[in-house]
Amino acid sequence: MKRTKRTIIVICMIALMMMFAAVPAMAALPNVVNVTDTAQLQAALSTATTNTHLAYDIHIVGTVSAPGGTMIIPSNVYFYINAGSQFNAQGGNAISNYGVIYINGTINHSSNVTNFDDGKVFIDSSTGEIKGNTKLLTSGDVIDIRGSFKVIFDANGGTVHERENIEDYVLKANPYFTTLPEPVYQCHKFIGWFTEDGEDAWTIDDEVTDDMTLYAQWEVNHDWDDGVVTTFATCEGTGVMTRTCQREGCGETYTIIIPATGHEWTVTEVPPTCTEEGYTKHECGNDPAHDYVDAYVDALGHTEVTETVEATCTEDGYVKVTCEVCGEEISYTVLEKPGHNHVLTGHKDATYYEEGYDEYTCSRCGDTYRVIIPQLTVEGAKVASYNKNLQDKGNQNLTFTITLTLSDGVTTLDFQHAESVNGGQKGTKTFIYDEYTVVVAWNDNNTVTSIAVTLN
Repeated sequence: MKRTKRTIIVICMIALMMMFAAVPAMAALPNVVNVTDTAQLQAALSTATTNTHLAYDIHIVGTVSAPGGTMIIPSNVYFYINAGSQFNAQGGNAISNYGVIYINGTINHSSNVTNFDDGKVFIDSSTGEIKGNTKLLTSGDVIDIRGSFKVIFDANGGTVHERENIEDYVLKANPYFTTLPEPVYQCHKFIGWFTEDGEDAWTIDDEVTDDMTLYAQWEVNHDWDDGVVTTFATCEGTGVMTRTCQREGCGETYTIIIPATGHEWTVTEVPPTCTEEGYTKHECGNDPAHDYVDAYVDALGHTEVTETVEATCTEDGYVKVTCEVCGEEISYTVLEKPGHNHVLTGHKDATYYEEGYDEYTCSRCGDTYRVIIPQLTVEGAKVASYNKNLQDKGNQNLTFTITLTLSDGVTTLDFQHAESVNGGQKGTKTFIYDEYTVVVAWNDNNTVTSIAVTLN
């Protein structure tokens, strides 16, 4: 039961002392020690005396004799004489006992009285009886002369000196703790020892008046990481972030609900065109799958404009219909070119001196062209006439006519020449002209014997 309180400063100082306190023997020594000889008994009592903050059950197994001198049973020891076992008190040795003795076996004695030095329990050497305050004790009796109480420290999920609980923390006759154990619990902060219904932590200044259990209270103290998003939030659904304790061997996790993001709308009005309807577009910046359109407006239709280009003789024409609003070409019809309609509109005959032509003109567009008639050429030549007899001797005039037949087979040309020859003396003479050459021969009688013409 709790009777007094001290200040927070005292409690903190005690907590620091507990933090640095060393209890190396606790982890190596169990609560229950079975002894089968005197040496083991001495060692067990020595360990219990050193670690007074822990409780020990020392069991006499078989036949064990007390050590020489005064055997002290500390107040944190429960001393058991097991059934079927015997403890030799080594008559004359004093047994100083502040603990608890459970008698299930026998205690042997000598002629001397073996006293329990507080005078409450003793062995009568004359009769061999074990007495406590004159009451005869037999097997199965419990002798409790400790003047102290059993306190169980429940670590409440943690550990106390590598165990879940310290179940037998025996107080000496002084009803106050000299120190309190410091439990550990991974990822938890120790707050203090509390009774089951206590509101304040127990301290060394609180008086113990009966057997009791104290419970460790903890405050969760994880070292959380920054978290990993295991489910992403959507516009309409929540997400989940999982955080994990980073302390080695823990792995504890907890989840945080990520609120839904909500929609982030961008609204765009798309006007109608000639061919497509208009509408209002709603776009979600968080998730394109949520985009939608509404408020449809009918298409406007085209505003037609017709452009006509007539065909010419050499180029096609067309009729093109377009929309004056959007520029789209609605239709295009080709007007095929008819070609020229040429008729003969002029003529000039070819001559021996120049070419001729036929001239044609298109009745539709006035386009003209000429068909050239080649210039006539000489196809043949002959002597048409000449004065065969020269008049006198000496230089005489020789006249002759050359007829040329032209390339059309119809036209002829006559060329008359008068040339001087040496009459009265046989001879020949060649006369060369542009188109032909004439060779004349005559005898000494002033008679032309031959005249020939060849084309050049």
